[in-house]
Amino acid sequence: LTFFNKIWYFFGLFLNRIISPVILGTIFFCIISPIALCMRIFKRDELLLKRNKAKSYWKSDTSLYNQKSSYKNQY
Repeated sequence: LTFFNKIWYFFGLFLNRIISPVILGTIFFCIISPIALCMRIFKRDELLLKRNKAKSYWKSDTSLYNQKSSYKNQY
């Protein structure tokens, strides 16, 4: 059965070379590309890549977890 096992293994590798790019290309062009086009149409900038006029890109963190008192009793 070693011969059939090798044939089946190489058949699987052959299918992998054909099916994987087709599936990934379909996912990209049917799901990711329309989402990107909608984001451009509505001028959304989720990654905040547009340059702003601020002096720094750092965001101030005013949450309770950033206070000095939260570091004393952590548990």
